[in-house]
Amino acid sequence: IFSYPYPHTARVVTDFLSQKNLATLPRPASSPDMSFVGHLWDILDRARIQIGHVPVI
Repeated sequence: IFSYPYPHTARVVTDFLSQKNLATLPRPASSPDMSFVGHLWDILDRARIQIGHVPVI
């Protein structure tokens, strides 16, 4: 299975992959669930709260 990282891929690329019988994973154009940065900030925020750290502004 080939999973390309960008959801906006040119038709010529998807046609090429199809001709080579390479399976691709369907991906929505934009999905917050697929944003690893959002998940990373959530993990860091939970860890910060757990240790009781209050940021200094």
